[in-house]
Amino acid sequence: LWTMHGQKEFPVWKLLTMMITAALIFVASRILVPELTQGNTVDLREHLSQVRKPFFATLSLICILPVLRGLLVEGGSPFDLWNMSRGFMLAFAVSGMFIKQHAWLAWLAVLWGLPLLGGLLLFWGSLK
Repeated sequence: LWTMHGQKEFPVWKLLTMMITAALIFVASRILVPELTQGNTVDLREHLSQVRKPFFATLSLICILPVLRGLLVEGGSPFDLWNMSRGFMLAFAVSGMFIKQHAWLAWLAVLWGLPLLGGLLLFWGSLK
């Protein structure tokens, strides 16, 4: 969003896709966090096993939405850097739906976190 702070026009479709993405991020976080009741314990490994498919399906939608917007509405290239990086993120998310090993799921957290951290560091100067 910060890269758009100087825009004078803001198309409705951009606002709509950003709102849908924000809603999907909320849904993903809501899926991932278990319901806690007072006095009960939660096995986080078991919870992750139960919510793995809907969580990673939601992450997949988060990856697909900006690519579709770019390709269908903006006429972008599927081979630009952002679309290709989202393609890798999508592949990781899809693999999370099908691979059950907790070690792989831990690596997915790292593989998703590195690009986010890299993007933050890349744009840190423009965020101030």
